[in-house]
Amino acid sequence: SQDWPIKFQSNNTAFVTDANGAATLNLSKRMINGKGNITSNIVTDGKILANVTAQINIAETNGRTSLLDFNDMIIEAMSGYVKGDISIPLDDWTNSKAALEWHGLDLGELAVYLSTDAQPFVSAGTSSGSLTVQKDESKRAFEPLHIDIQGKNENALLNNAKLGDFKLSAYLGKERLLIDQFE
Repeated sequence: SQDWPIKFQSNNTAFVTDANGAATLNLSKRMINGKGNITSNIVTDGKILANVTAQINIAETNGRTSLLDFNDMIIEAMSGYVKGDISIPLDDWTNSKAALEWHGLDLGELAVYLSTDAQPFVSAGTSSGSLTVQKDESKRAFEPLHIDIQGKNENALLNNAKLGDFKLSAYLGKERLLIDQFE
């Protein structure tokens, strides 16, 4: 299609955040564990791009953050939403887990953020789908993490390229990404 790659125009982006939390500190073990709630608006050129809410759990040992969880996450954006959970063990990210679903994202709203005066960006339609990331426990796994993405698009168009429904199965390791299936 024409006008690829997509480039974001420079804009004025701000994060307006409200957060609260609590933590326990064990000095003898040099550990801290904490929980909190966060709500954040992402504002671009005076328009709210997204509203993000999540419960965050953090575990830290010997001054290093070892676990980062985003639970009950909801991102309201593009007249739709994304919801789910993400868990990232930072000592070995290949044990990460994620389960996300998106519903009714209006792709037409991308044009506001991707267009420039010199080069308009055309987008339309809606997208819904899911993403899962989990450890592949099979003995002959291609890589430690298995990624599964499924999307359903209705009347979707990005810069004159029509987008249909899609499925992606991939494996991710420390040194490579292997795409097993893409249709």
